[in-house]
Amino acid sequence: MSTLVMSVDELIQTINRSNLRTVLVEGTTDAAVYRHLERELQDGNGPIDVMPCHGRSTLLEVFQRRFEIAHATVVFVADSDLWMFYGIPLDYRGVIFTCGYSIENDLIAGSQVEDLLDPRELQAYEGILRCLCEWFAHELDMYERGSEALFDRRLREVVDIENFVIWDRIRTERNYPQALPERTSWILETYRLSLRGKQVFDALVSQLSDRNRASKFSRQNLLELCAKTKNHEYIDRLVGCIRETLLAVTRGPANDTGPANDTGQTLPPGEEVRG
Repeated sequence: MSTLVMSVDELIQTINRSNLRTVLVEGTTDAAVYRHLERELQDGNGPIDVMPCHGRSTLLEVFQRRFEIAHATVVFVADSDLWMFYGIPLDYRGVIFTCGYSIENDLIAGSQVEDLLDPRELQAYEGILRCLCEWFAHELDMYERGSEALFDRRLREVVDIENFVIWDRIRTERNYPQALPERTSWILETYRLSLRGKQVFDALVSQLSDRNRASKFSRQNLLELCAKTKNHEYIDRLVGCIRETLLAVTRGPANDTGPANDTGQTLPPGEEVRG
């Protein structure tokens, strides 16, 4: 598995020089997840190289230039991100996208990892999630109104995890308008898929790595537990799509096929798919 940060040109050159079938993913987290799934990805047709692009935009640019890839077998896998709310652009129909916002969302949505929480931890976890969902609803609203949205904040930047409130400085800095109960409620009901996965894992790790806990779980521990869950609806779907696409690309014109990007998601209230 490559860990080198390469430009789009370098990635295309590397793929063209490789004799391995390549699964191109966004980053090191995705690559680590697929490393746990190497056995499931194997189909008897030779080894597979999972190659991180170190960025979604880089991966999508390589996809746009896929016809420069001469004979190599390549599959593209990316996070849906905000497209899970608004639909995948038709230009990217050959890319396999996550059902949820990110690979972390797909991981947690099909697992039982939250069962590790005891009743006290579960209560705290749910309190943190309510704050995160309210914050995310406001940022999504700002995005739709054309303002700069900041989705990549970490948990403790946004939430006072001891008192289960959004920090006043965040509300003041971002100048949030009135409450958005309908959208907040929808995100809370579907948080495993719709709330940015890194923040969901932040919330989970905040409880499961507590210093007073007898057994502690790191983010990497939890990612591995989720990835190795048996009969995992969302990971099994990704693995199936990758294997199907590897077979289709091997048989047909290079990198011009792929499964439909129907992630089966229900859009938030008032939203329509944008084709």
